Amino acid sequence: MGGVVIADGSQTGRGVAAAVLRTGARWARAQHIPGLYLRVSRTHNAARALYARAGFTHAYSYHHRLRGPAGER
Repeated sequence: MGGVVIADGSQTGRGVAAAVLRTGARWARAQHIPGLYLRVSRTHNAARALYARAGFTHAYSYHHRLRGPAGER
């Protein structure tokens, strides 16, 4: 199961993301889900700091490959 959370930038610093994270973690524990993972942009420092405070650690990096204009590889 996965999901996507997109935050409204005008709400930054109000504790909304931390509350959503805590609620999701509680739900996962109640469902006996053994762990959680997040994907966050390397440049999204506020989110990375929030996740670090919540105990998440860096596990791996990823990047997306995009195909060029039609016919190019």
